[in-house]
Amino acid sequence: MIAGWIVRLAVRLLPTPMRERYREQWGADLRDAAEAGVSRLDVATGALVFATSAERVAVTVPGSVEKRARLASALALSTAIVMITQYANIVRYGGLTGNSVYDFVFQFVVPGFLVLYVVFAPLVALVMVTTRGMYASVRWAVVLLVVASLAPLAQVLIDARESTIYNLYQTTGTAAYLVAFVLALVAVGLLARHFRWMDAAPAAAPRRPLAAIVGALALIAVGVLGVWNVQSMRAAMRAAGLEFIDRVTSSDPAVGAEFAVMSQTADQSASVAVVAWSVSVALLAALVLGAGLSRRARAGRSVIHSIAAVCIAVIAYAGVTSYIKLISIGGVSAAYVFPKEVLVALAQWTLIAIVLFTVGGVRFTRSRVAAPAAG
Repeated sequence: MIAGWIVRLAVRLLPTPMRERYREQWGADLRDAAEAGVSRLDVATGALVFATSAERVAVTVPGSVEKRARLASALALSTAIVMITQYANIVRYGGLTGNSVYDFVFQFVVPGFLVLYVVFAPLVALVMVTTRGMYASVRWAVVLLVVASLAPLAQVLIDARESTIYNLYQTTGTAAYLVAFVLALVAVGLLARHFRWMDAAPAAAPRRPLAAIVGALALIAVGVLGVWNVQSMRAAMRAAGLEFIDRVTSSDPAVGAEFAVMSQTADQSASVAVVAWSVSVALLAALVLGAGLSRRARAGRSVIHSIAAVCIAVIAYAGVTSYIKLISIGGVSAAYVFPKEVLVALAQWTLIAIVLFTVGGVRFTRSRVAAPAAG
């Protein structure tokens, strides 16, 4: 099944005039692989490698380089977004919950597919931009995005040298995320210039600000629900922290007093984090509304902007709640009202889909590989 999916992807990557021929050829190769003693996965991998480098061996098809540039940019950009947003997910309080379906999907399946994506997507993007005739600006942008996607690995390697780490969100290694963010901004600038994303939309297209208004209201709702959830968590943490401090104080008053000071400092830091997140969500709502009221605004763009902004707000919310639990005194066991793993997974996959759709021009249509012959 996986081999069939890979071959379908390879067919889609080929220039249009070549697709039918190789769809039949690779379908036959898959069908006869077992009989020939060849792995179906080897056939699929070979097809993918050929498809991503087809420009080297085929006559250039008008427009095919532009399509490859868009898809390579989307694969690299979506990977960079996922890996940079992993900063919000540095600290995890995972583990099995007892719900077999939830545990299987969100502890194993979803993370596994995401790992496969962030490993293979940048590799495919790099292969695609090394093809003949690729634009230099797109090639450099993809390289910068792939480098930016290495931020989590760089953070782990750098922090491995540290003897003591007090806060995983404030280590020497986390500077890699800032560097990655700057590299991603430079890459997006190169892509925006090449694809002319900032060009004005056709004047004839009607403006519909309703989508932007709904998007801004959705962000405000996310902000309200997020603050309510965080405040509920903090109340549970305070209760657990006071109980913990009382137990420590009964045996050692000096240590108990020290923990009380630490708890107060943690509570102040948590308040700052909640305010910062709330302000960020408000700014996102203002940006969505402002973009929706501009002259270039269109309903489709506003919807996409709104969904992307909500995803960013949700990922940031996950980071804030993880940070607050990390610095709490005796309140790490406080439960999430909204399961963080589900929210982060949905937000990251949604961002991937948005980038593939808008930047890569990916459209999900049926493309069948030749079925095995009967009998």
